[in-house]
Amino acid sequence: MLLTLTVFLPLAGALVLAGPGVDELSMDAAALDAGPLVPVSGVVRLEGKPLSKAVVTFLPPTGASYVGETDEEGRFAVEGARGEGAPPGEYKVAISYLVSAEGEPQGLAARSALVAVP
Repeated sequence: MLLTLTVFLPLAGALVLAGPGVDELSMDAAALDAGPLVPVSGVVRLEGKPLSKAVVTFLPPTGASYVGETDEEGRFAVEGARGEGAPPGEYKVAISYLVSAEGEPQGLAARSALVAVP
């Protein structure tokens, strides 16, 4: 299984990481200090196809996480308690994909106590 995550931050420089189950994680990052939020977006693909309703979580070494959900084209943008985006810095990135017993993908709304379930 090949999972690809490409992330875009509007900063100079580039950082490319790889890990088990993640073929490529591309993150533009120059400033690693905490500060104002910057837009964070990207695309998640599984076996080369966009993965919708996946939850992408950016986990800093300390503090709150930043979360986004992929759309039908696998695109996501993250946000946190302070609003859209995340401060520049180092993050571990977790991608989760949950499917109900009926085979329906479960995005953020279905699994979060903070989001109203339709």
